[in-house]
Parts: sequence; structure tokens; C-alpha cells
Amino acid sequence: MKNLRLNLVVASIFVAGVLIAQPQGGGQGKKGKLTPEEKAVKQTEQMSEMLQLDEKKKNEILEINQRFHQSADEIQDRYKEQMKSEMKDVKEAREAALKEVLSEEEYKQMKQFEAERRQARKGEGPGNGKKKGPEPKGQNQN
Repeated sequence: MKNLRLNLVVASIFVAGVLIAQPQGGGQGKKGKLTPEEKAVKQTEQMSEMLQLDEKKKNEILEINQRFHQSADEIQDRYKEQMKSEMKDVKEAREAALKEVLSEEEYKQMKQFEAERRQARKGEGPGNGKKKGPEPKGQNQN
């Protein structure tokens, strides 16, 4: 019986973790992002239903989940800021290296293609993801 209960606890934690890792709000991104408090409440409710917890345990689990989600969000925020900073440096280095290799016209053409790809990923503007890249030099454009 203890083994079954332990398995249920492990399964519920796994399921709750997977559910929380899913995009919130039907994949709306930041607009549908839950606060740490909302995540903790949602996870606690799921665990309570699955494990049929009494109110005392439910409240204790809620406190644990709140601490966890608050810490997890803080870590994610720090990581995102660090990653943005590092990626900016890497992108600037890439741009400088490309400018050394490509002619001015090739560089402009590459930047135009990158802008079109960004627009296509957003579902707007020319290309809409159909264009694979600039036409290779020397080929006829019928």
C-alpha cells in the first residue's frame, strides 16, 4: 500500500510538472503566462484531486508549490537576461565577421532575406515561409 501511494505521488508530481511546462493560454505566449501563485494553485489542485488530500496537507503542499514556482520563475528570469546579453554579443561578433567576408551588396541581400524570414515567421509580409533563400547568382529568374 505504501508503494502504491509513493507511486501515485511520483506520478502526480511528474504529471503536474509536464502540465506546467506546457505553454499557457493555448500557446498565447507571454499574454497567457501564469503567475507563480497561479501555477502553484493549479498544481496543488491537480495533486489534491489525484491524491485526495485533506485540507491540512493541501495547504502544506500549496506552500511548497508556491516557494518552488517563485524560485523557478526567478531563475528563469535571470537566465533569460543572461542569455539575451550573451546572444547580443555573439550576434554582434557574427555581423562583424560577415561584413569582413561578404561584399556590401551580398551583406545587404543577406539582411533583406533575414528580415523577410522574420516577417514570415510572424505570419506577415512577403514570403510566408515559402521562400528558401535568395536566388543563387547566375541563375535565370523567369
